[in-house]
Amino acid sequence: MTVVLAVTFIPAIQRLAANEQSRAIDFLVKFQENPAHPGLSLERVTDARDPDIWSARITRDLRAIVHKASDRYTLLYAGHHDDAYTWAERRRVEVHPVTGALQIIEAAEVVREELQWTSAKGTKLFADQRDDYLRSLGLPDDWLPVIREIKDDDQLLSVAGNLPEEVAERLIRLASGEMVTPPVPVAPAKTLTASGDSLRRFWVVEDASELAELLQKPIAAWVRFLHPSQRELVEGTFKGPAKVTGGAGTGKTVVAMHRARSLSRAGKRVLLTTFVGTLCQNLSRGLHLLCNADERSRITVSTIDSVAHGIVRKRSPGVQLADDATIEAKIGEFVIYAEGVADAAFLIAEWNSVVKPHGISSWSEYRSAKRTGRGRPLSAKDRRSIWNVYERLLEALSSTGHLPPHILATRAAAMVESGDAMSEFDAIIVDEVQDLTVAQLRLVRALSSRAPENLMLAGDGGQRIYSGGYSLRALGIDVRGRSKTLRLNYRTTKQIQVAADRILGTEADDLDGATESRQAKSLLRGPEPKLRGFLAEAKHDQFLVDEIRRVIGEGLSANEIAIFVRTKELVKAMQNLLHKADIEYEVLDRDTDLADASGVNIATMHRAKGLEFKVVFVARCNAELVPLASVIRKQNDPADRDAALALERQLLYVSLTRARDEAIVAWVGKPSPFLAPLVDNAGESA
Repeated sequence: MTVVLAVTFIPAIQRLAANEQSRAIDFLVKFQENPAHPGLSLERVTDARDPDIWSARITRDLRAIVHKASDRYTLLYAGHHDDAYTWAERRRVEVHPVTGALQIIEAAEVVREELQWTSAKGTKLFADQRDDYLRSLGLPDDWLPVIREIKDDDQLLSVAGNLPEEVAERLIRLASGEMVTPPVPVAPAKTLTASGDSLRRFWVVEDASELAELLQKPIAAWVRFLHPSQRELVEGTFKGPAKVTGGAGTGKTVVAMHRARSLSRAGKRVLLTTFVGTLCQNLSRGLHLLCNADERSRITVSTIDSVAHGIVRKRSPGVQLADDATIEAKIGEFVIYAEGVADAAFLIAEWNSVVKPHGISSWSEYRSAKRTGRGRPLSAKDRRSIWNVYERLLEALSSTGHLPPHILATRAAAMVESGDAMSEFDAIIVDEVQDLTVAQLRLVRALSSRAPENLMLAGDGGQRIYSGGYSLRALGIDVRGRSKTLRLNYRTTKQIQVAADRILGTEADDLDGATESRQAKSLLRGPEPKLRGFLAEAKHDQFLVDEIRRVIGEGLSANEIAIFVRTKELVKAMQNLLHKADIEYEVLDRDTDLADASGVNIATMHRAKGLEFKVVFVARCNAELVPLASVIRKQNDPADRDAALALERQLLYVSLTRARDEAIVAWVGKPSPFLAPLVDNAGESA
């Protein structure tokens, strides 16, 4: 007899009190050992629409809802007695007659009575679709009359949450004008092994030891359900490097972690790398929950700078990374060697826009470097004068054992390519690849040269928050035919996603020399982002405090809230604000472990990358702060100014899309110009 866990079982347990969760886990162990044990008190739910739905006793008041078939028991739900029985009475479990997918179906007539139908006018969305076509998409027969009444997107989203997820996705895509191809039907005997729709909803517990280890971890670790588009990337076999793109919340990081686990299970030594240290901590925490000890032992999580540092240090033990502040100070010190061709601001911009992202380390490389997008042309003589500054910069840094990150990455790549250093990894996975420089990508290519089929790059050109830009193909990383754009938003509500897309747009760099649409669909609904302007900082700050107290009063834990601001000085201001309000807080930096955080999270916008929270505040989103005036003023060249503005806009997009359920944006005086698509009468404040 097979034991199966449904995706609905996990959030049901999460809603229980901590002591009740513990009892539910004890029940699960006993159930896996012997589903028919008399002590579990299995009894049929007599008023259920499905005669094969039963209840099992967890405690005197807690019940598990189980579907009992001839060859399997499926755990569907857990809750207090009345709640569990109500859930069971309005659902059935069946194999769809056309697709072959195993579905949990809510009674259409009950849902229809409860839905708040708007007075939408106009043509019904699915009037032109034949019944047999809608059935081929997985729609149950009894839902056909309900679906045919829908007239607008709001009505469709109201219904979508009550349908099997894959059916809701297909209907939303169909309503937006796409031609949706029905899934390939599978035989009923293979519904749990061959149906991608079933695999995203049910987990067959085949390994008792895996279940036992999983039960020792937090409930949040029970993530074994992947969308078919994600599963093919996680489990696929490729003939070369693969690329995964998609907007915020589409599951790129989930794919990266699951891919790392999949390759580790195959015995590969895996490097999971990225640019930002805080994201590495997030990845490590996720892998701890996802993997068993053996799988985790073969996965290394590290920033790409740390990887480069580790390689070069084997030959030069004293080498250190030079930080941006030191580099900019040295450029200012050596500006006289530019012979009047450029000032310090231009030299810093040229370093950040040309030298660093393209991995330039010599005069010959700079002399022939493409400066596409730079507003001011330079003659060969001008370039020579400018390189005089950079040459002295590199000499000064080298004399103290410091190297800029791109030089460090270049040396590390050269060592691997020449055989002076060996790659310790059989597979490389890069998350947030858009933030890597050319030199860092060359290192990635070198590390994966023995097995390029085990290289996967995940990212989003619309979330680039550091200077850069490149073509993977031009760097020798050919992903043609092995690129996938994820189209389903799992994290943010439709309301937040639409607002964020209005700020940024839906077209972005595809990381390979072209652009692509990042348009995604969200099945989640929630309140519209709250936008508030104030004439005085005191009123702005009181609003933040009141809103934080509101969401905590509604049952949210403080560590499920984040405040993002543009500068470190504003982080300190938010600390002082919450301290005075007696609200517990945590400041996020590269060493913060979110697993230990207990208060409201405060961070700069640059720290937002790779994180998510139920409620996000983007505070002090003033016109002079977002974009940051001091950054824009440094850009004397129009092209530099445009590039800086683009990065600042993307920084706001990243911050806003960290929110799962609710986003709140506040400012003092004039709002950020990036908010213009969202704010009516943008010059007014309350």
